[in-house]
Amino acid sequence: MSEALAERNDEQNVFTELIDASAMRMGVYMIPKNGDDPFVLDHAYDEVKIVIEGGGRFDIGSGGLEAKPGTIAFITSGTRHQFRRTSDALDVIVIGAN
Repeated sequence: MSEALAERNDEQNVFTELIDASAMRMGVYMIPKNGDDPFVLDHAYDEVKIVIEGGGRFDIGSGGLEAKPGTIAFITSGTRHQFRRTSDALDVIVIGAN
């Protein structure tokens, strides 16, 4: 994990893949102080997001939740979602099906 976090960039978002196996993938998504996540996504698979540093908001479907370290969000397949950073940085572990 420390190697993944070492790839942090203060100017742009970075996604570092940690595991890419036949059934699942896992990575760390880092949104820096000067970054943002403009993407509203939906996937054909369920996804789990775990905040490891910073704070933000997860917009999920028609609702959402404030996210701080330790927050876990489960997003079902086909649900539109987006991260929004509300602190200096936001680091999130992302786990999904492959």
